[in-house]
Amino acid sequence: MPTVTSPLYEAERRLERLLGMGAPAARRAVVEVLDCFREDVDEFIVARHRELQQAGMTNEQAFQQLSAELPTLRFVAPNLTLRQLRRRIYG
Repeated sequence: MPTVTSPLYEAERRLERLLGMGAPAARRAVVEVLDCFREDVDEFIVARHRELQQAGMTNEQAFQQLSAELPTLRFVAPNLTLRQLRRRIYG
């Protein structure tokens, strides 16, 4: 009977082989990537806005940047106006 391994285990082993990571580091890397994929659009908008502000951007610059980034992300994000972006951040 063939051995069945999980895709996560395979991902960890691949990171070990390709990048020379130890098993704990490879496991942590897989967990971190999966966490990124759990984030929804609103969580991304709030977190990214905070990052952009910490990088010194004004709100207007941050909203423009967010508006440009959303269509390129892994989830299907609606086309949001700058006003809609503000409302998702500030309520």
